[in-house]
Amino acid sequence: MKFPKPLKNRDFVTQRSWLETREEYIVFHHSLSHKSIPHRKGFIRGTVFLSGYLIHPLGETSCEYYYLAWSDPRGSLPKWLVNRVTETLSPRMVKTVYRACVAYDAWKEVNNPKFKPWLYPEQLEGVERLNIDDTKVEHAESLNSLEEDESSRRRRS
Repeated sequence: MKFPKPLKNRDFVTQRSWLETREEYIVFHHSLSHKSIPHRKGFIRGTVFLSGYLIHPLGETSCEYYYLAWSDPRGSLPKWLVNRVTETLSPRMVKTVYRACVAYDAWKEVNNPKFKPWLYPEQLEGVERLNIDDTKVEHAESLNSLEEDESSRRRRS
């Protein structure tokens, strides 16, 4: 996630899961650490406590769509700024998903139309699976505050 200067950029490492029931589709993700994805220099690793979508079809061409985002960009950003940005980004993200849904059939027609691993998991044969032993779930109580710059960290010591 690109931030304007003097703020540091953010990155997030998440695990996504989905479930299809007879009545709805559920997609959610949360942060975790993975030994093959170390922290990157110049970035603050944000945390997604829980984020996801609940999609309840209402017919062939409509649905109810719910979006939940509970995350922390971490660092020394003021809460009012994080809340203000969230008020802007969340509706923009929902609009982006809507546009993608409207254009999906045409896009999928020319982009590997038979590849749908969420419906056919056997299509993932040959794809390296996540080794759960290489991961660690990020819990709220284990998070340390990371500062935007080194000088503010030194001032607090």
